[in-house]
Amino acid sequence: NVNEAYFGKGTKLTVLGK
Repeated sequence: NVNEAYFGKGTKLTVLGK
């Protein structure tokens, strides 16, 4: 699964396998 979380001002963190 690919989960996308956004932090701060549009900074994108993509977490794989969570």
